[in-house]
This record gives sequence, structure tokens and C-alpha cells, in this order.
Amino acid sequence: MSGRDWRKMVAKHREKALPMDLSQEKNKDSLVHSFVCGSRHPKKYSEVNYDELLSIIRDKKGESKEQSARVRRLARRGSDRKAALVLEKHRQAWIKSWKKLKENADSLSNELDEWLTIRILNHSQLLNEYNVILKDFTELQKSWSQFKDNITTDITNIRARLYNAKRCKSSEKPQVKEEMRTEINRVKELHKETWLLLEAEWILINDELRPIRSEIMTYAEGEAVLNRGVAEEVWFLECPDERLRQVMSEEFKSLDEHYQAQANKLDSQLKEKLLNESWSSEDEIHFDHVFDQYPPNERGLRIDRMMKEMTHKTRQEIVSYEMQYCALKYYKKQLGLLTSWWKEKRKELIVKTKQIYAQAIEDQRERKHFEEEKISHQQLCMKLAEKVSKWRRDILARQEEEAAVTARRMYELRAAMEEEEKREKEKRKVIKEQLSQFHSEQEGAKQERIEQEKERSLALREQIKKQLLIDRERAMYRSHLYDVKLQEQAALREELEKEDQRKEKRLEKLRRQVRVEAASDTDRLISETEASKARSFKTEDTMSHITKPLFPLYSFTSDKIVEDKRFKVSEALRDIGLLSTEYAREIIAKIPPPLPPRPDQESTLFK
Repeated sequence: MSGRDWRKMVAKHREKALPMDLSQEKNKDSLVHSFVCGSRHPKKYSEVNYDELLSIIRDKKGESKEQSARVRRLARRGSDRKAALVLEKHRQAWIKSWKKLKENADSLSNELDEWLTIRILNHSQLLNEYNVILKDFTELQKSWSQFKDNITTDITNIRARLYNAKRCKSSEKPQVKEEMRTEINRVKELHKETWLLLEAEWILINDELRPIRSEIMTYAEGEAVLNRGVAEEVWFLECPDERLRQVMSEEFKSLDEHYQAQANKLDSQLKEKLLNESWSSEDEIHFDHVFDQYPPNERGLRIDRMMKEMTHKTRQEIVSYEMQYCALKYYKKQLGLLTSWWKEKRKELIVKTKQIYAQAIEDQRERKHFEEEKISHQQLCMKLAEKVSKWRRDILARQEEEAAVTARRMYELRAAMEEEEKREKEKRKVIKEQLSQFHSEQEGAKQERIEQEKERSLALREQIKKQLLIDRERAMYRSHLYDVKLQEQAALREELEKEDQRKEKRLEKLRRQVRVEAASDTDRLISETEASKARSFKTEDTMSHITKPLFPLYSFTSDKIVEDKRFKVSEALRDIGLLSTEYAREIIAKIPPPLPPRPDQESTLFK
């Protein structure tokens, strides 16, 4: 179906379906117009019952109130669930940190015990001090466990009583309720008093630790500026060269300048990140304690706990102070690393300086020793020169005697070589005569072979001439047979053409009887022809013409090769590993090809 026929069919069916839709639209428009403009048809509408409408509105309001209450309950439940989830995360983080602290405490206690067994046992005074400290520590542990038991026993007892009362349903009695309420209030008051005492002790301990903390901070900050310049142990070392001492002192100064430049760079980076926010010392200590209790990947829990415990601070203030605290912590860490690097480099430079000074002293000693050895060496050389001159005179006399002996031996050797050459010449003359005789014999045999080849070639030519006459007769006979075959084929072709013409005449006669006359079609006159369509789609077929091969192929295709049974059998035999065997050759020879070979292509050469 063409595009024109498709559009025509759609338009036809739309026209059939349109009147009903238009009537419905007209009815709707008339109803709306009558409702808006006035009572043109007043009998079509009934009066409104407002009491029934009010009752429906009350029911809807009740349902909306129930739904809003349900939504509020769900929101409250979601917030409670979220708070419980956050508390569970806090608990998991505390458990992890407690395990980590316990492992660290165990490892430190083991290291302390090892150190004590090695060091303190040899010093009685240190051992006594350690025993006193250990006794105080055990007493503190006992008091802490007792305090914890006193605090937790009341809560566990109340919890157990509440659970039992809930199970036995005895909590509904007013006497039991009053007893439970008084017990809870008593525990609350006790805990409040304990909390106040703990806060007072915490303030006292912070006041005691504040100067120690400031001393530690000042010591940590001032540790980096100690021991600048050339070290004393290097300054008082013995050095034979003053220039070397000056070079090493400049090395110390350059190391200190590099350290100071890096420290100033860290200070400038810290000043850029610090903000003008001032917190109280209690808030700073509180922040420090809470910050260290959580790992870096639990930042959300850390901020949540700070917002709960430090209610007078907003989240933005806590986050900004956290950034400032992290920057300060990073600064201290980098400054500590820089200081440790500077100390290590300083120690290495001190060791290197000591080695260089020792090497310089050793070189000076070697130079003095070398000068002494040089003088003794010169004296020894004078003695050796006299011995060498005497040794040379002896060697010259010995060489003259050896030269006379070698001259006599050379004369005898030359005479022997002349006799050997004479014998060699006579031997070569005999060999030359033998070779000339051998070559003459070879030349005669070669001439005999050439004559035999000529006779054989003449006989072969006569045989070829006879065979040529026989082949010419065969070719003439074959050409005669071929001409007869062509004449028979031409006669058969003419007979077939005549039969086809007679058949076509009969068919044309039948076609005239059943032919249908085409009706007039105005659309066909306007529509595109096949030729115009072909011209419009000619551009689409350009690539297909380009991709076609230059000449048509009349060989086998890949599909024909794959469909051949012999190919499938050979692939199966190759997979098994039997393709190169005699069994495979016999099987493949027995399989017939998909098409029988043409008889005209069969060779008759070997028949």
C-alpha cells in the first residue's frame, strides 16, 4: 500500500467516526452555555440540599483530621526512629573506640611491664616509686568500680521492677505506682547530686591541668627553636683546615634557614585558615575530648553529639571551629614532622662533619707519612738504579752470545729448507704429468658421450614426426565430430524455438479471452511512476553500486561451501584429529557432492 492510499483510508474512516464525536461535543457545549448564561432550560436542574452537603463536609473534615493525626504520628515515629538510629551509630562508634583504647592500653601495659623488668629492678629508688604509683592506681580503680556499681545498681533495680510490674499487670494499682514514682524521683535526685559533685571535681581537675597543658604547649612550640646554629660538639672538634670549618658552619646555617622558611610557610598557611572566633577554655577542652572520641569517617556523629552537648553553639559555629581545629592540628603535625626531619638532618650533618674532620686529620697524617716515605723512596731508587745498570750490562753480554747461537741455527735451518724445496719441485712435476694424462682421458670419454646423445636425439625426432601425423588425424576427426554436434544442437534449438512460438500464440489467444480492461483512475495520472521513483532513490543506491565488485563472480560462495556435507564431515574429523588419516580420505571420497558434475565438463583424456 502506497502513502497516498494510506492517507486516503485514514481520512475516510475519520469522516465515518466524526459525526458522533461532534454531536457529543455540541451537547457538552450547550450544557455548559446554559449553566453559565442562565436558566434557559430550568426543568433540567434540581434544588440543592445544603444540610446533606454540610454533613458531607463534616465527614470530610473528620477524615482529614484523622489523616493529619496519622501523618503527625508517622512523622513523630520517623523522627524517633531516626534518633534511635543515630544513637545506635553512636553506640557502635563508642564500642569501636573502646576496643581500640583497650588494645592500646593492653599493649602499653605490656611494654611498661617489659621495661620495668629490664630497667627498674636494678634501681631500688625507682622501684619504690613505681610501687607507690601502682598502689594509688589500684585504689583508683577500686573506687571507680565501686562508684560505677553504686550508680548503676539503682537504675538496674528500677528497670527490673518496672519490667516485672508490667508483666504481672500490678502497675495499675495506685500504691505500686506511687512507690515506683517516689523511687524514680529518689534516684533522679541522687544522680543530680552526683552529677553536681562530678562537675565540681571536673572544674578542679581542669584548673590543675591548665598550667601543665600550657607548659606542654609552650614546650612543644619552643622546642623547634632550640639548638640553632653550629652544634657545640662540632664547634670544639679539631679541624686542620679553617676553610673546611667555615664550609661546615655554612651548611648548618643553610639547614636552619631552610627549616625556618618551611616553618614560616606553615605559619602563613595557618593564618589564612584561622578565623576570628573565640571560644571559652571549657568549650575548647570539651570539643577536644569529643573530637578524639570519634574516627575521621564518623564526622556526622561527632557534630551531632557536639550539638546535643553544646546547645549554646550553632551547627555553623561548630563546623567553622572544626575546620579551624583541623587546620591547627594539621599545622602541629606538619610542624612536628618538620622538626623531627630537621633534627634528623642535623644529627646526620653532625655525624658527617665528624667524619669529614676525622678524614681531614687522617689525610694530613697520610701526607706527612707520604713525604717521609718519598725521601726514603728516593734513596732506595738510587740504590736500585746502580743494580739495574749492572743487570743491563750482564744482559747485553748474554744477548750477544744468544745472537751468535741463533745465527748459526738459522744458517742450518735455511740449508735444510732449500733441500726441502728441491724435493717438493720434483714431486709437483710428477703430479702435473699425472694430471695432464687424466685430463686427456676425460676429454675422450666426453666426446664419446656427445656422439651418443646426437644419435639418440635423431631417433627421438623421427618418433615425434610419426606421432605428429597420428595426432593431426585425431584432431581432424575430433573437429569433424564437434561440427556434427553443433549442427545437431542448432537443429534442436530451431525446433524448440518453433515450439515456443506455437505455445506463445496459443497463450496469447487465451489471454485475449480472459483479459480485464482497466477502469479510468484519475489518481494514477497524478501519482509518481516507477521511473520517477527510481530516479528519486537513485542516490540511495550509489553506495551499493560502489560496493559491488568490478566483475561478476561465478564461483562458489561461503554459504554453498558450508552447506556441502563433505565440508561438515571434514570439520568434524579435524576436531577429532583424524583428518590426515586414510580412514578420513575413504569417508570423504564416498560422500556425493551437492550437485552432480556436468557431463560436458568431464575429461576424456584418460578414457
